[in-house]
Amino acid sequence: MNEPLVSIVLLNWNNLPDTLQCLTSIENQRYRNYNIIVVDNGSINDASEEMIREHPEVTVIRLEKNRGYTGGNNIGIKNALEGNPHYLWLMNNDATLHPDCLRNMIDAVDKDETIGLASPCIFSGYNKEELIYCGGYIDMQRRVTANAKNIHEIKEWEAIKPQKVILWGTALLI
Repeated sequence: MNEPLVSIVLLNWNNLPDTLQCLTSIENQRYRNYNIIVVDNGSINDASEEMIREHPEVTVIRLEKNRGYTGGNNIGIKNALEGNPHYLWLMNNDATLHPDCLRNMIDAVDKDETIGLASPCIFSGYNKEELIYCGGYIDMQRRVTANAKNIHEIKEWEAIKPQKVILWGTALLI
């Protein structure tokens, strides 16, 4: 069985060390059918040569000015869609991944065609046991938001109010 192609879009802005660490953690994924597009979002120093030297398989798009989170991601997404991927994965450059992260997300979304977005649980970079985020809830009418305290709480929200569950863009699979 062929694995679906995942195009990973990663933004860099004046933070080459984190970006290189993130790229290494992506390359350590056990899921292998992906390509990586780094959008250098107007960094002061051109880091594209070093990124390509250390990670030659990565496509680097250098922007002369910072277009922000959405502008930079939109350019990366446009480039990614030219390769006709099955999934897009938007990543923050300061994230590092467990080696099974992408495999687990692909397995989960492939089992349920109603899933349009997925995100892994996000743990602290300083304390690997500290859960920072596993989903949230938003009620626009009452102007209420909340972050789930644990995976059981987000599963409850998914069951009773799935249209109100929200995800961060830290590592968002589309």
